[in-house]
Amino acid sequence: MFRVAACRDVRHIRYRRTSDLRPYLGGIVGRHFGLGLPQAEFDRSVARGEIHQALALGEQLQNLAQQSQDPALLLQAYHATGPILGLIGDWASSRRQLEEAVTYYDRQAHADHNSLYGGHDPCVCCQGYGAKALWMLGYPDQAMQLGNNALALARDLKHPTSLAHTQF
Repeated sequence: MFRVAACRDVRHIRYRRTSDLRPYLGGIVGRHFGLGLPQAEFDRSVARGEIHQALALGEQLQNLAQQSQDPALLLQAYHATGPILGLIGDWASSRRQLEEAVTYYDRQAHADHNSLYGGHDPCVCCQGYGAKALWMLGYPDQAMQLGNNALALARDLKHPTSLAHTQF
């Protein structure tokens, strides 16, 4: 069970990150959170099963992250949309998004992302969903290898929630 205070602390950290974006995004940040939309709105859309709404919000994330050219924001933008594309059965696009996310991942620089965005390591998540996309596209050997990479990274990180992401 999450404590409300802990959730408020995470939101505070996220909103602090928004301030870092102001030079790149100008007035957009004043109206929206982080990458151009409230993270809570994206999360809420996913939780409610409003997949097409979440996908539209994820695309906004990508556009704004591309404007900033910040690798951390690009990582999270592609990390957001990749799994959503899989939910609508667009496995090829999902695979491309997830592979793109991983290109921005830096284990040291993004170590705090597991506590800021979704409670899991973004690379583990992208590799796990990427393995599912590969499987659905008919590449079981590649899927198994990528899934094993995700599992190895999660174990190495010693992060239980990330490890759980490798189990589905």
